[in-house]
Amino acid sequence: MSASRAPVIPFGTCIVLAVAVLLAVGCGPAPTPGSHPASSAAPSLSCRQQVQNWEQGPARAAFSRLKAALRQVQAAGETGDVASMESAMKELVPTAYALAGHPMPHCADPDSLYPKFVTKIYTAGYKARSARELGALMRAAAPLAGLKKLEHQMTAEIDRTVGQNQ
Repeated sequence: MSASRAPVIPFGTCIVLAVAVLLAVGCGPAPTPGSHPASSAAPSLSCRQQVQNWEQGPARAAFSRLKAALRQVQAAGETGDVASMESAMKELVPTAYALAGHPMPHCADPDSLYPKFVTKIYTAGYKARSARELGALMRAAAPLAGLKKLEHQMTAEIDRTVGQNQ
């Protein structure tokens, strides 16, 4: 008799999927047809106001940490400083979690670029956990290469959507 084995999914893949799911549902459930959301005295915020609140809110500190870590990763990669690069790469996973906890307003990210952005950061940090030499750290940092392009796409998307929803 042959025993069938359950498929094995690597732990890292599970974490990346979990982060992606959290980002996808980060704005909360939409009201179901026929349901009546709780009435509020305050009018709903425009997309522009939501983006301004998001940019000035807790995500701001996470983006500052990300920029500092990315500068350190780049400098360490250029000089070959393994210890510095390890240190900077260790900051990426908690920074990705912080960014995931404060998703971009959906109205400003209809193409869902923000979850892709955060997942690239998480993936690089996760892969760096087992890297102990410069070459392995550089391979782990590879997902970071597309961040600038993704950031430009997100900025263009915000400009386009906020301009439409003034």
